[in-house]
Amino acid sequence: MNVWWELTCELGHHWTIVLPEEVELPGGADLCPLDGSPAITAKPEPPADRVCVTLRPAARVVDTVTGQIGRGSEYCLEISSHDGRESRHSAKAFTWEEAVRKAAMFQKASWALAVQRWTRMGLDKA
Repeated sequence: MNVWWELTCELGHHWTIVLPEEVELPGGADLCPLDGSPAITAKPEPPADRVCVTLRPAARVVDTVTGQIGRGSEYCLEISSHDGRESRHSAKAFTWEEAVRKAAMFQKASWALAVQRWTRMGLDKA
């Protein structure tokens, strides 16, 4: 899981560094990228519990000899927890427009809320 580090120098410049949770700020990362002055604050900010939404192409090669693609304009919906430990994949594919509409239902949702919506929307059913 990544952590965002928000840094500020005494001249008021702000910059952000994203690092894996277990990694300390590397040497030099605390120097302002604009003027090289040292950071006076460095605050770690862990990610919020927000669901990740992915649209996966359902396209597949249906004829390996000719390379013909089937279901080329269909997409499956996938959600995962912010730490990547849990995920769900839709049982059926949708047009791009349908998939985007369904994905919008997960905006700003926590993992628990996203799972409730997923089930209510019947995305696990073919």
